Amino acid sequence: MATERPSWNIERFLTAIESLRVHRNASGEARKKPLLLLLVLSKIHHRQLTQNRIQFSDLESELSGLIADFGGRNASGGPKPEQPFFHLTSSPFWHLRVPEGIPPGSRRTLAVSILRRPDVHAEIDGPLFDLLAVSERHRRRAVASLLSKWNEQDANRLSIKLGFDQIGA
Repeated sequence: MATERPSWNIERFLTAIESLRVHRNASGEARKKPLLLLLVLSKIHHRQLTQNRIQFSDLESELSGLIADFGGRNASGGPKPEQPFFHLTSSPFWHLRVPEGIPPGSRRTLAVSILRRPDVHAEIDGPLFDLLAVSERHRRRAVASLLSKWNEQDANRLSIKLGFDQIGA
């Protein structure tokens, strides 16, 4: 008998945001996963993401720029936006969907060529996506929680860049 997972609500999502696993080293904390989530929330807010099917190729360029500008540490090898897209699967709300026959990977990031395929996409847990899509108040709370990972000046710049200044986040 399958175990029923608890339903998503904003409080559970905020707790998951606070416990995001991020890569740390001597030069600081990587903020790639929070940037990916902020970008997805921005796309939802601006009605650019209306279906729960998140294509890497739709986010790749913009996420690369965000990582370069706000990623939190020097990245000598480039922004590598595929890393948060793949590794956010360590969070219970992010699901990477790959076709049968493609190994889903484990600790190693899937190749960019695989992530760019049209039959590969990510999904946010369904009830959570619906909640974030319909509730500006809940999106605002999630955005505020994610932005708290930056100093006030950078959080303001990031908020404006993503269009969240229009919702008062």
